[in-house]
Amino acid sequence: MGKFVAIYQNYADAAVLYGGSYRVDYPLNNVRDLDIGRVARTSNPATSSAVIIADLGASRLVGGVVVGPTNQSPGSTYRIRASSFSDFSTLVYDSGIQTVAGSTMNWSNTSLWLAWEDPGFWFGIPDVFDLALVPVWATTILPTSAFARFWKIEFFDSLNADGYIQFGRLVIGRAWRPAHNYDYGGEFSCEPIYRRVEAVGGRRTDADLGRRRGYRLTFSNLPDSDLFNDVFRMRQYTGASKQVWVSADPDDSDNFQKRSFLATFKSPPPIVQANLDIGSTVIDCEEVI
Repeated sequence: MGKFVAIYQNYADAAVLYGGSYRVDYPLNNVRDLDIGRVARTSNPATSSAVIIADLGASRLVGGVVVGPTNQSPGSTYRIRASSFSDFSTLVYDSGIQTVAGSTMNWSNTSLWLAWEDPGFWFGIPDVFDLALVPVWATTILPTSAFARFWKIEFFDSLNADGYIQFGRLVIGRAWRPAHNYDYGGEFSCEPIYRRVEAVGGRRTDADLGRRRGYRLTFSNLPDSDLFNDVFRMRQYTGASKQVWVSADPDDSDNFQKRSFLATFKSPPPIVQANLDIGSTVIDCEEVI
């Protein structure tokens, strides 16, 4: 089991973005919009078109890169590179070819097998893709943070059935990796979103608008180095309005799309000083939809 991770302080929001080929009515700069429904869409699905280059203006400490929601095909791949030079002649980081997490069936895990009647069974497509249960994100958590100014993301999905690749949000930010994982009893919630109209006679009409996921996780016995570095920085920067990417277990590739999402804090994480040099905090957040 991997540790919880939060990607915050999104440098992409102030970056200069270029590269690829994008439709005029769906420009690349749309990935900086807080509304994830306002997407950037490539002119075609060719690899040369599906490219994002971000100039952060200066070298920044980056722990994770997230792109989505995306319409990438199950099993499609991408690559992230970072450099101090705009021509990427010398690399600070290279992810190599990455497959979109959870986009193909792990046949070794029998608990995740689909029934043969499921539309995605014969293609090994998990239900989150087959039934669009949750948004799909291309996410890379760096093993250790990298310090670089230029970041390049390439997508390899030239046979995409939609005839284009699209993205709703780009996150290039710092990573909080707590010294100790969250306590047992963490809550992974689902809030139904609907509008209800009730007639005089009592008849109800519901408009089902979707679901919003949430986390409420407690982290105990954290050293002050955790609390007064990343946690303090994250809460001061993010508050309750700026977006943060959260993943309960980045190593769980089978369930990654289900357990990871873009969020805002219901309230900034508190810092509770439990003892000398030791404390705790709570991550209480809800999904951005």
